[in-house]
Parts: sequence; C-alpha cells; structure tokens
Amino acid sequence: MDPLDGYQEAETTAEAESALDRLAVAPGQAPEFLGDLYDELATEASEEGDYEVAVRAQRKALDWGCEMPDLARRMLGWYLLSLNPPTNRT
Repeated sequence: MDPLDGYQEAETTAEAESALDRLAVAPGQAPEFLGDLYDELATEASEEGDYEVAVRAQRKALDWGCEMPDLARRMLGWYLLSLNPPTNRT
C-alpha cells in the first residue's frame, strides 16, 4: 500500500488533511514534498469554499516547506480574509 493512498482516495478535503497529518507523524513516512501536498490541499479546499481547511493546510505547507513559500504566505492571507471577511461599518 502506498503511503499516499489515503490522501489520494479521500472524498473530502478534511479526510485528505487527516491523511496527510497521519503521514506527518508516522516515522519515515512523510515524503519530502509533504509541504507541497498541503499547499495543493489548501488550494483545493479554497476552491470548494472550505477556508478552515485551507488555512490549516496552508500553515502546514509553510511549516513543512513548500516550493513557493512567498506565494503560500500571500495565499494564507487571502484564506484568512475569506474565512473572516471584514465587515463594513457605516
């Protein structure tokens, strides 16, 4: 069984996040590109409007190291704004 099967076969972004989290704590199981997988998950979650998962996954992408950390930080900002949109005060 491939360690990424749980991630690839997940039906929801929350399930995919759990699968990656299991890889992250399993000794010797975390692939060196785990941060990029979290980054990919953050994008998918945001496209589905699941900004809670998007925020958590983007933070984990930055923690694990992803290919484009500057862009990942900017996307995290967008996800946070989408999660808690500013209110207009009149």
